[in-house]
Amino acid sequence: MKKKLTPIKKKEIRSKFAELIKDRELSKKIMAALGHDPDDPLACLVEMECSFVWKLVDVKEIIALKN
Repeated sequence: MKKKLTPIKKKEIRSKFAELIKDRELSKKIMAALGHDPDDPLACLVEMECSFVWKLVDVKEIIALKN
């Protein structure tokens, strides 16, 4: 059964996702992939609920695939 997340928990998860992007120095292009303008600040991921953000657990390595 799927566990429903509280709004506070959702914001915490979005915040951790934005922190991961910053800490790993990922390209701003990730913002476009998440439905935002690439020039938008990472804070948009935390404050706005217009994109899907996944809770990543025990991330060891991020590999970008290029077409």
